[in-house]
Order: sequence, then C-alpha cells, then structure tokens
Amino acid sequence: MALSKAIVCFQKATPDSRVATSRIARFISKIIDAPIYATGKEIAPLAVDMLVLVNGTTTFCSFLPEVARAVANSRHIVYVQNDYLIPTPSKNSTGLTPYRAVWRERAKNGLPDMDILTTIKDNAWRTPHSAYVNWNQLTYAPLHLSTRTKREKSLLYYGSFREPRKEAFDRYFLNPTIPTTVASNARKFLEYGNIFSVPAIDESVFLDTLARYAMGLYIEDPRSHRQFHSPANRFYEMLSAGMALVFQEESVYNLREAGFDVSEWTAYPSELPRMVKYSRDIALTQRRLWGGIDYAGELRTRVKAQFKRLEKVYAC
Repeated sequence: MALSKAIVCFQKATPDSRVATSRIARFISKIIDAPIYATGKEIAPLAVDMLVLVNGTTTFCSFLPEVARAVANSRHIVYVQNDYLIPTPSKNSTGLTPYRAVWRERAKNGLPDMDILTTIKDNAWRTPHSAYVNWNQLTYAPLHLSTRTKREKSLLYYGSFREPRKEAFDRYFLNPTIPTTVASNARKFLEYGNIFSVPAIDESVFLDTLARYAMGLYIEDPRSHRQFHSPANRFYEMLSAGMALVFQEESVYNLREAGFDVSEWTAYPSELPRMVKYSRDIALTQRRLWGGIDYAGELRTRVKAQFKRLEKVYAC
C-alpha cells in the first residue's frame, strides 16, 4: 500500500521563485509525487504517513500552529535542511509555542524523531535514517558563455550582511585593490566608502546580471571553516554565470572536502589585480573543471534513493 505524503514549505513555493526553499520544495514534489501545502487552512488537517518539512525562517510564518497540528498527526517527519542558520526543531526544546512543544509531545507519545536530509554533515547522524544531501547543487543552471562576451573588469559580491563575515568584508571592501561592487539591500555595506553599493539583484535577471562581471567573490561564515556545510549556492550560481570565481582563503578547506580544489584562485587582495586581468582564462578553466557536471541530475539520483529508502522503512 502506497504511503500518503505531503510537503510543507515555510515560504510559499511559487513556480518561478529562485528562493532556495521554494526551489527545493518544487524539486522534491516532482520526485516523490506529493503536493506542496503553504497555507494554514490546507496544512491543519494533514495526517499523513510522511510529512516533509522544507526548512525556512519561521519568524514571519503565519501558519506555525497549523504545522504543529500536522506534525502531531503524521506518522513520520522528514526535515529538509539547507541552511545551518535555520535550527532544526528539537524534542528537547523547552519552547512553549505549539510548533516548539509538538516535538516534545511526539517523543512523549512514542512517535519517531524526525529524519533529516541536510547539507550539514554533522546533522546527518541525528537518526539512523538521516542523510547528507547537497541541496545547493540544485542552483546550477549554466548560461552559454556566448551570451556574455564583454564583462566589467571588476569584482562582485552579493548577499546579506552577516556579522560573522565582517572580518572578511573588511579585508576586501575597506581598501579594495580592484573595482568592487556589492549587490545587497543591507545598509551596513554603505559604510564601506570605496566600493560600489547597488541594490540586491532582481530574481528575473539574476544570472544575466552576474554575467556582467568578470569575477565573483566567494566568502563563507567562520563556522563553515570548522563544520562542513556543502559549497554555498553562490558557488553554483557564479559558476552558472561563467564568472571567474575567487575564494576567501579560509574557504579553501571546506571546498576541498566537497571535491573542489580552489587553492589556485585564493583571493589574496594583492593578487586580485592580476587575477582580474586574466579573469576570462580563469573562468574558462573553472568551467572546464567543474562546469560539465550534471549537478541537478546527481542530486535527483541521490534524493530518489533517500526517499525510496525512507518509504521502505516507514512502510514497516
């Protein structure tokens, strides 16, 4: 007998959204042939054999009590995690909100702990059926290099302002050695007077905008220096756009564990003028080394296998 399945996404999984959680929810939906629910009215009555929760910030989620009811009434929970900054719920939580309390109630009622499919290797051991999955591979969607023949000889960084990265930001943005643009809505970047600060990149022209720049800067949080978190979405996005990727020195070790030796392109500030001069050659070399892999296909194969394994376990 087939298991009943449902997917809950904490951020609305709109068809064209580039938001990682939305993209992942749509991807899983096709693989396991399960509907995505993203409103409280739909979620509250769910009582299924396999409830898949795709992580997302819960701060502004309007239907957490309904998610809690679905968690309480479903046999097995699969939690999909692609960001260490979004903590997984815990059966040891002392939180009093329905969504926090329900995990204690599941344990008290003898229901199994959630299984996690996660980009964070340390979390892949949480239960016997949890597993490491590099969800960020889904971001790779290569442009044809012929779509952008002329690029600005400058360095691009994009994303939010994360305080743990400030030391790295200071290194590259206080006294940049080449023209540098930061695309972000975070006002903190405006404090760096020697960079070009522009708004966050619009989703509808995302890769085309990246492709205007010769080089992209890869920075990671200090925690990623110590704990393996998979290459960030930024790695696959910049590779997709055909940019030359240059890397914060501390990120070399994490990326090597993922199978990418990026040491040749360490972004020492003194080396950036030379690197941007040869950025086209760097980009072509990196595309040759890393660009010919069907990352989404690899991910699809792994995710299919993981869910098939879980379905077999849950059917018992």
